[in-house]
Amino acid sequence: MQVRKIARLVLFIAFFAYLAPSHARELGGDGRFYWGIDIFQAETVATRAEVTDDTLNTTIVVDGTFKSDEDINAYALKFGYEFTNFLGVEIHYSQADEVETTLADGSVLSSKIDYAGSAFIRAQYPFEKIKLYMLVGGTYAQWSADCNSASGCGGAFTTGPETAPVAVGPVSLKETQAGLAYGAGMEVYGSPYTGFNISWIKYLDRDTFEQTAVGVGFFHHFDFPRIFRRF
Repeated sequence: MQVRKIARLVLFIAFFAYLAPSHARELGGDGRFYWGIDIFQAETVATRAEVTDDTLNTTIVVDGTFKSDEDINAYALKFGYEFTNFLGVEIHYSQADEVETTLADGSVLSSKIDYAGSAFIRAQYPFEKIKLYMLVGGTYAQWSADCNSASGCGGAFTTGPETAPVAVGPVSLKETQAGLAYGAGMEVYGSPYTGFNISWIKYLDRDTFEQTAVGVGFFHHFDFPRIFRRF
């Protein structure tokens, strides 16, 4: 899987970043810009979410939890800038592998996060080799799901009123969602510029649709003007 390859790379880089010698300098050095890669265990929960079905061309109500059996099934590329030691901004681009679940009736339910773009304001507090941070912002994401069963995959996909739902299938859904996003994490520095982080992020928090991710990652600080002065 693509995510598994990225996961091995992130863990390899993070291990050597942590072993790198530390210096008595401000965390991040003089590099206010930073980039990184996070790997996650991601979960999507839809609670009576109304989605337009691509096959039936009708509105389907989705009730279900879509979680991978894999330990790692998603990744995020991130880029940020620190205005001060305590405040910054951060953007993420994330994707997730397809999740497949075989139900009791033999039908297969699959879903995935096709893409998600997030923008955050970041509040942080640095210690000697550790930095704690909180993220608040928003996410725009595309989520897709498919079911090959005529029974509506155990009632996950229905149409009609809430008091008398009717199971439907097979279905092929593709839905865009936008909403509040927030999270928190901790960074551990092996050098002034490089280290690894652990994080919990709710990429989407809506009444009918949620996406949550827990993971680890690698990051590196750099100074943009200094890079350009080399050319």
